[in-house]
Amino acid sequence: MSWLDDITREKRDRKEADDAINALAIDRRDQYRSKVKEFWAELCDRLLSALEHYNDNVPTECGVVCESLLGGTRLIINAGSPPPRSLTVQFNFEAQRISCYQMMPEKSERHFRLSVGRDGTLSMAEDPVHQAVPSGNEEETILKSFLRAL
Repeated sequence: MSWLDDITREKRDRKEADDAINALAIDRRDQYRSKVKEFWAELCDRLLSALEHYNDNVPTECGVVCESLLGGTRLIINAGSPPPRSLTVQFNFEAQRISCYQMMPEKSERHFRLSVGRDGTLSMAEDPVHQAVPSGNEEETILKSFLRAL
């Protein structure tokens, strides 16, 4: 009954492949969970450092004020002078997403997906275009257009 052996072998092989894919997904999820809080803390530090540098080097009326809310998962950056302008940077651990909401006279949104690569590093890519953000340039990607528009 070689045809029956072929079917059972195919089913076993498919099950093994599915198990390997599931194990990889669980491993990536665990890697993400172990790295994400440190990544967010480092990114917040770099954002705050960039804003401090910005404030130290622009006229007072062009400066910004930053506050941290929701246990540090949300940063709100407000223009220091009228008209009201703000950038909210919101981190969602479970959705693996950083969302940026810019309120100038016009509103805009940008979303970034976080993922763990094959080498175990956490990286950020802009949704929906999936354009990778170079490691170390995350704060520039988040802040540049907002600060330039002030």
